[in-house]
Amino acid sequence: MTKKRKYIPPKIYNPTVLVGKYEKIKKDLEKKSQVWEMEKAGIKNHFSKITNFTSHDLKNAIQNMDATISTLDINSVTHEQIDSIKNCLNAMRLSLDDFYNLSFDGRKIKFTLPELSKLVELLNKASFNDLKITFKNIVKDSTKVINQPFHNILQIMNNLMINSITAFNKESENKKILIQYGFETDYVIITASDNAQKIPEEVREKIFEIYYSTTGGSGIGLAHATHLLENLNGSIKLNVSDEEYCTNFIIKFPINCND
Repeated sequence: MTKKRKYIPPKIYNPTVLVGKYEKIKKDLEKKSQVWEMEKAGIKNHFSKITNFTSHDLKNAIQNMDATISTLDINSVTHEQIDSIKNCLNAMRLSLDDFYNLSFDGRKIKFTLPELSKLVELLNKASFNDLKITFKNIVKDSTKVINQPFHNILQIMNNLMINSITAFNKESENKKILIQYGFETDYVIITASDNAQKIPEEVREKIFEIYYSTTGGSGIGLAHATHLLENLNGSIKLNVSDEEYCTNFIIKFPINCND
């Protein structure tokens, strides 16, 4: 009597293979969903900050110009008054130029560190002023051109600033944030430091995971920064020290996008 062979379904119908494919599709969908949430949060934060920046700067210029115009007398207009109006109009032009550079319509893939540092400060200036945070930039090279998507780098820096700002307690005094920009061989090195509370050792690896937060935030900022840097063949790491600036995030990415 011929022994019956055990039936083995074709791969296309094999339950084990199908389960494996299902799990892979499920993980891919979860990852894409997380990336979408990170991108959505990043865009929301970015537009919130450029709106605050533009509103603040334009409002100041308009108020100053309005104050000057209200004192004008058709029979005795002074050169100082005319110069004041010209300065206000120039300030408004500069604000609109900065707004264009900050907007996603003003995309560019070439920039210098002074350009980046200026716009990072402008985006967060209102928060620094409101929370009485002393902010300082150090740029070690002002001429070298970086060939990377500017707005991706700006979002990374904005996420780091949000992280630093939310790390301060309401009772915190002498709040400080320092950003150092420089180069190391073919890489850009940026260190964002603050003197807020130290991050506990047991959670230092977790802070880069999506939805994990030690400050009550969304837990998306650092995960988004990590995601963007990985796409640039870059990296981010945390260095905690006993110095004044106890929390230091160090980001590194190639100067040229093809490296």
